[in-house]
Amino acid sequence: MENPNKYIVDLWVEEAAGYPIIRFNPTTVSRDTGLDLSLVFERLLELVRDGKLVLEWEIRCPNCFRILLRDSNINHTTVECDECGEIEVITDIIFPILSFNAGYREIIKKKQNLKRLVFSAGRTHRIIQTHL
Repeated sequence: MENPNKYIVDLWVEEAAGYPIIRFNPTTVSRDTGLDLSLVFERLLELVRDGKLVLEWEIRCPNCFRILLRDSNINHTTVECDECGEIEVITDIIFPILSFNAGYREIIKKKQNLKRLVFSAGRTHRIIQTHL
């Protein structure tokens, strides 16, 4: 059975696309929406498959927490940290990072501008009616 809460993730993504957010992680969406992280990540992956989001993986140093690599495919067994030396790549240091597909972001911005325009026009119409 489909979980309707996944559409709350859609609302978060749509709203965030209108802001100058470059990248975000599933934990942020989970925290902001109050939804379970696994549900959030599952929905974000669906949005990646739909072409709305882009998924990359970050490898972070487990010692100094620097970002060592960001790529769409992780196929390294080791990476080099300028501070800590060679680091073995294990699942504990790989994190999903998402960004907006440029075309999707443009559509959302147009949609948000249209909403403002419609609201503005409706408000003007009500003001004119009130004063007649």
